[in-house]
Amino acid sequence: MVPGMKDFIDITIETLGARGDGIGRLEGGQKVFVPAVLPGERVTVELGEAGQDGVRARLHGFQSSSPDRVPPPCIHFGICGGCALQHLNDESYRRFKMEQVTGALNRAGVTPKSIEGPFISPPHARRRAVMAAYRDEEKLVVGFNEQRSIKIVDQQMCPILKPRLEGLVPALRVALMGILQAGQGLDIAMMESGGDVDLVMRPWVKKKKGDVDHLPRHIMERLAAFAEENDIARVSWQPSSDNEEEVLQVAWRKPFTIDFSGVRVTPPAGAFLQATQEGEDLLAASVLAAFGKKTKKVVDLFAGCGTFTFAMARAKYKVHAVEGFAPAVEALRSAMPGSPVTVERRDLTHEPLLHKELDQYDAVVLDPPRVGAAEQVKMIKRSQVMLVVYVSCSVTSFAKDAAVLAEGGFYLDKLTVVDQFLWSPHVELVGVFRRKSKY
Repeated sequence: MVPGMKDFIDITIETLGARGDGIGRLEGGQKVFVPAVLPGERVTVELGEAGQDGVRARLHGFQSSSPDRVPPPCIHFGICGGCALQHLNDESYRRFKMEQVTGALNRAGVTPKSIEGPFISPPHARRRAVMAAYRDEEKLVVGFNEQRSIKIVDQQMCPILKPRLEGLVPALRVALMGILQAGQGLDIAMMESGGDVDLVMRPWVKKKKGDVDHLPRHIMERLAAFAEENDIARVSWQPSSDNEEEVLQVAWRKPFTIDFSGVRVTPPAGAFLQATQEGEDLLAASVLAAFGKKTKKVVDLFAGCGTFTFAMARAKYKVHAVEGFAPAVEALRSAMPGSPVTVERRDLTHEPLLHKELDQYDAVVLDPPRVGAAEQVKMIKRSQVMLVVYVSCSVTSFAKDAAVLAEGGFYLDKLTVVDQFLWSPHVELVGVFRRKSKY
């Protein structure tokens, strides 16, 4: 059977996939992926595009419902691509998160001695997000993308965002109407800290070589007025180019700072920040809890603006922070005059610390991007380091890197699962790897 756009069938949902979609099967065994359904439910779906992994389908109706189903708290659920699991009760939701972790580790042949979690951030706690805005001939919409689509939900509410960010959406809709022309769009990186807000506008049209780095006066004036009217600390404009460090200061009204363990850091516009304060606090506590009496010198790899750097320094460890993004390195250095922390700029993806460089440290802390730290982990494997604390936002890359560490004599002593991305399939991990003996 070759499904077409108007093929309607009844299927039974067998399980939830890694993205939170329900998975059923056609008669020939081909997988069918359906959003907003649960295992055990009998549903009618409209079959859509077939891919290598299976067939995408749209939910048309229910023949039966799961006892695990609960009413979703958001009117956009099922359309908005931001959340996949609002319809799942608490117990089943927690079990799904943990099964994603243990399944990936089992496939990699890695078994933690102990595992805790998931520790779940509450609703209205997300302090960092990226929305999109688009203007057509009739109106302007601001919101998250629809599921697997470039279309944008015209966001009326969002139960995951901090109220300060959620409340800005109507004002953004008005302000951008006077900036974008029909057919134009941009992304909006939003960040909140202590009630202050940092916004970075990223237009979709890529800057051409030789373009002058300035904005038309009317755009500058409208964004400045928007910042003043809504008490926004910083509004920046980042031209769509290959240079991620290129940011134009449009309306920097007052300092925007983040408190990292008592140290006030001024991050670069649109910098990485852990998604929730609750999640950051738990991650930092888990890192510190891994250290023992013999831990004195620590190297913090992929240090960012100092999420874990300053927590470790405050606990009296001697810390060397390594980060490749120049503005983040500058933020680190500017925040710590007189601090014993040392800082190094280095692209760890392409130039990892060598095993001999690592040998001088009692512990390695690393928090790489979603793709993991394959090259750096190979060097850790060859080093004499006895303790590695690995913070990860990807179960898949974490499992791959964990398998490499296991080859080097490490075992996963403790794994902490942190859920900062409420109602999504994503999790954050803190893995404590200890070496059995010198390698």
